[in-house]
Amino acid sequence: MNKKNILKKYILKEFLESFLFGLAFFCLIFLLSEFFFRLPDFISFKASFAFILKYMGALLPMWLKDSMPVAVLVGIVFSLNRLSHDNEITAIKSCGINLPSLFAPVFLAGLVLVLFGIVLNNELVPRGFAKTIQMREIGLYNKQAEGPALQHKGIVYHSLDGRNFSIDAFDPKTGIIYNVIIDKFNSKYSLIEQTFARQMIYNNGKWVLKYVTERKFTDGGRELLSEKKLAEKVLTIPEKPEDFIPAKTDIDLLTTYELKDEIMRLKNASQPAIKQTVAYQLRFSYPFSSLVVMFLGLPLALGLGGKYAKVRGVGYVLVISFFYWTLMSLGRVLGEARILPPVLGAWLCNIVFLLTGITLFTKISK
Repeated sequence: MNKKNILKKYILKEFLESFLFGLAFFCLIFLLSEFFFRLPDFISFKASFAFILKYMGALLPMWLKDSMPVAVLVGIVFSLNRLSHDNEITAIKSCGINLPSLFAPVFLAGLVLVLFGIVLNNELVPRGFAKTIQMREIGLYNKQAEGPALQHKGIVYHSLDGRNFSIDAFDPKTGIIYNVIIDKFNSKYSLIEQTFARQMIYNNGKWVLKYVTERKFTDGGRELLSEKKLAEKVLTIPEKPEDFIPAKTDIDLLTTYELKDEIMRLKNASQPAIKQTVAYQLRFSYPFSSLVVMFLGLPLALGLGGKYAKVRGVGYVLVISFFYWTLMSLGRVLGEARILPPVLGAWLCNIVFLLTGITLFTKISK
């Protein structure tokens, strides 16, 4: 093995050791914070040690996801600090060794972390988060899950075929919907058909409308073309009674595939899906932060030197982390407000940090 490969292995080893230390440290901070926050509830409801252990374990994927970018920065800054402190970078350059190729294994490790982060974001984080809510609400607080015997009121539902249902009340136990207005729109979101029914009953796999008033409008939706009243009408839609039960889950509880289906459902129903689209893009942009911060952290780490290099290294980690999360939050808000396209809003932080990091890395490589 030549000296260059030995140096690559050494740098990668130092990075991984510092990274794993940082990852464990920040996960421990999250664990202690959550534990002491929930401690009064654990004591009041006499939670067992096994319950607490399972509860904390379900949150581990989320802690890993949130800790990884900062842990990467810690790994970069503290593993490469000694190289700069001992003027080894100058020695490496004098030997004609290309710096980008020297750090190739570190970047490869960053790519692996990106893939791992995508797996976390797609499935493990939302599943774990949903499990903790269920454990806390039902297992700890002994609350009963909402069952079909409860009547729901004031429901707005967007069907897969683009119709909007405004429901006064729904009793899933009997499968009867009361006072429903069904609006149908054209491609320009203009109302072209409206149906009112006093009852909507699910029977033998189909929906039957009772005491129906049916109105049709011009293509622009401004003028009434016709109105007729029917005692009964069969409504052909794929939805079943349980589909009309209001969902209690938020975006954070949906897996990436479920979130994508939700976006398609909203678009098919001619409903805005900006917030969901931004959240979907963030499921992929955030894992890339582990690779992006490398490009910014490497030049800063290689430039560290002097007596207080480690202290300044900690400062770099804190400042970069603060600005990264601030810019990511800003991009999300701009995307949800439609000031930026959803994709650009979700990826804005990565683009800015990546361009800045590449510029700094190019300068220090010369």
